[in-house]
Amino acid sequence: MDSVPGLLRAATVTAGAACVLATLSGPAQAETRRFHDPNESGTINDTQGITVRLTKGPHGPGGRAVVKVRAGNVLLTDYFDLWIDVPGATKNFHARIRPQTEYGPVRKVTGFERTGPAACRRWEARAVSSRHTVVLFSIPRRCLGDPGKARVATRSTYVYNQGRERDWVPAARTFTPWVRAT
Repeated sequence: MDSVPGLLRAATVTAGAACVLATLSGPAQAETRRFHDPNESGTINDTQGITVRLTKGPHGPGGRAVVKVRAGNVLLTDYFDLWIDVPGATKNFHARIRPQTEYGPVRKVTGFERTGPAACRRWEARAVSSRHTVVLFSIPRRCLGDPGKARVATRSTYVYNQGRERDWVPAARTFTPWVRAT
């Protein structure tokens, strides 16, 4: 008879300790920075800006580099490029996505090139063909060497009527300021 209250007391203490540990470990930490397109034209086929977040796991390694591109009106023929620069790396990283299709690996590249060896094949992307589209790149930090900070450049390519328009943020072949993983 005495063991039931003892078991309840032990279960309560264990549950309380688990709650305290979960609270102390907390969520992944991140610095989020927004960058606006200095060449904003106000047309529907124009990138308005990007949001960059570099997360860290609760104990340091892990986390993701997340870039959201406010792309406006997106068609199936459009595509989006992301370059990432990390301190101390001899190569940059490149990723490309197209709306509603598959995407290739993140690649180690020189400068703003698009070809090079695969850095990783498993990452997340989202791009749909619609109005007011937000294109999402989400790349594990381990693919980039677990950097403490990174900077990015994006290029949106809008293809229409046998022509194309390219829109870079922050500017052509230019990286944003550094974003820290905090």
